[in-house]
Amino acid sequence: MAHTLPALPSAFAAPEPHIDATTMESGRRPAGPGEVAVDIDFAKREKLRAGMKVQVATATGLHPATLVGTFRFAESGSLGGTILIATTFADAQNWLDQRGKVTAVVVAASPDVAAPLLKQRIAAALPADGLRIETGSESAERQAKTVNDSIGFLGTILGVFALIAILVGSF
Repeated sequence: MAHTLPALPSAFAAPEPHIDATTMESGRRPAGPGEVAVDIDFAKREKLRAGMKVQVATATGLHPATLVGTFRFAESGSLGGTILIATTFADAQNWLDQRGKVTAVVVAASPDVAAPLLKQRIAAALPADGLRIETGSESAERQAKTVNDSIGFLGTILGVFALIAILVGSF
């Protein structure tokens, strides 16, 4: 029986190796239709290995695939416990019902071009409608703020529980 891999929203097309935040741990990068690689932590936890038949679960259904490799994201085995699945650009678009769409583009400049200048050049070359163009630092700050905002309510909840515990403890 094939393993089912949940892919929403963490599927990504394997970028060019020189600007990729992933490092192959075993096997190879997906190169053809129906090929996937997964983060090493998930592969170890589920006892997955190259050559296995899997299914990628998305909102559009189950998609048969072959596991061709495992990778690390940055220096870690995963991205904060998120299951990461790499596939080809075409499969990512099809499986996530995003044909003809791109949700993110990663670019790298030559060493003599500063990030703000690269951002300015890209902005000048693209239509302004609904696009967010940001440097790596700006992206990291925005994502950190999003995470902090989404878990900010925990402090309030923990404070309420602490107050309840003090009240109950005083009786």
